[in-house]
Amino acid sequence: MIPYFSSLYTPLTLQDFSFKKYSQERGVIIPKILRLKQKRRVQLGPDLSITFEHKVLVWFQIHEMLWAERRTQGLEEEIKIYNPLIPKPDILTITAMWEYIEPEERKYKLKNLWNFISYLYVKVEDKKYFSELLSEDSWIPEEDRASSVNFLRFVLPKKVLPHSIHIHHPHYSADAHIPETVWSSFEFS
Repeated sequence: MIPYFSSLYTPLTLQDFSFKKYSQERGVIIPKILRLKQKRRVQLGPDLSITFEHKVLVWFQIHEMLWAERRTQGLEEEIKIYNPLIPKPDILTITAMWEYIEPEERKYKLKNLWNFISYLYVKVEDKKYFSELLSEDSWIPEEDRASSVNFLRFVLPKKVLPHSIHIHHPHYSADAHIPETVWSSFEFS
């Protein structure tokens, strides 16, 4: 039931969703999506995980959110909100998640990391490409602190893929190699 998309870069539409089929096949879909998500995830230091987005992951996120809330209303609005997360040939999109479990620690750390976006970049050969907020108004971070979950993008030359991701912020620094499985993970077995 995971759909085949002729293009991984085009926006999702209402026709891409069937809540009845999704509900019936959810138990089969979730393990496949979790495997895909794991292949597209890079740990950047002990507290920051990066998931390189994929059209199928966005499709799943919308289905799962509406399924969890037991609603089918508002699908058009959710598609409009989440479509900017779908990568383009020259734009990589990511979900950057700060993983602080304790509320007090999370509050303190995120306040110190409020501008981390300016320090997060990927490398292609020796060139750095810094992260940006998605241009859509729907992803506005907190003003005085970083958000736990951040939807970002990297604008790259067409047909190039980064080999590493880095953050060198005064309060957090880490480097990670991006494994080839991130870019080859388009299958759902």
